[in-house]
Amino acid sequence: MTLNADPNSRWLKITSSETLDASMRIDAEPCWEGNPQTVVLRCRRDGMPLCPLNIKTVISRLQQTSVPCTCGQPGLSSTMSTGTWSILSIDNLTRRTFTGSLSRRIDVRGEISEPCNIFVDASQSEAATLYALGALQCQDILICQGCLTCLEGRHRQRWRKSNCVVVNAATRAN
Repeated sequence: MTLNADPNSRWLKITSSETLDASMRIDAEPCWEGNPQTVVLRCRRDGMPLCPLNIKTVISRLQQTSVPCTCGQPGLSSTMSTGTWSILSIDNLTRRTFTGSLSRRIDVRGEISEPCNIFVDASQSEAATLYALGALQCQDILICQGCLTCLEGRHRQRWRKSNCVVVNAATRAN
């Protein structure tokens, strides 16, 4: 399965979704794999389990790697000067997870022949954003909160030589 038709893209675009995708949800339930007396947060899509979420990882990523818009004029599209990008939809990401069992983490880097940055569009819902943050196995991650201009600046500061994964987060309209 390929990440996208053009894995060497430099063009990124944030699209606003008028309707939220309600097919994905996060449930608190017993930890069936381990101790059923403990509770885990499990992501489901259309009722099918995708993976349990490590809430410490999700919270840590939200606190440390979020890139809010600080320029005042959110850039919704950009030709990124910071390397090439592969674009991964949340649909494609969930296909990598569900195997009929309760999978854990997804290493998308193992599926890429040449190093590049990965842009995961998880803007369909807050559950999709939390799923992407909890399911992706990688250390170099940034969370885009609606502005590609600010994201590119942060990416340039932080990753000059290596590549990273960017999760395009769901944002609430005020």
